[in-house]
Amino acid sequence: MSDSMRPVSSGDNPVPISLLTAIQVGKRLSFSLRTVRRYDSAGMLPAPVRIGGAVRWPSDEIDAWIKAGCPRRVEWEQIKQTRGTKGGRN
Repeated sequence: MSDSMRPVSSGDNPVPISLLTAIQVGKRLSFSLRTVRRYDSAGMLPAPVRIGGAVRWPSDEIDAWIKAGCPRRVEWEQIKQTRGTKGGRN
């Protein structure tokens, strides 16, 4: 199992959650690492998950965010609340 895959208990069936590094998010968006960090600081990306010193983004949330048109973080949080889902996941 890679570092980006962690089993999450969903009843009896573990569900793998893929977490992306800033570099991987940048590749998905065709951005440099510096641009990802700048956009994150400016609130233009979904909020990352922080695990110790590591910063990661759930891949399914990045996918949903892209499908929603890449709104700013504040708008994205409102969209997630409206959908009643965590991370924009259905």
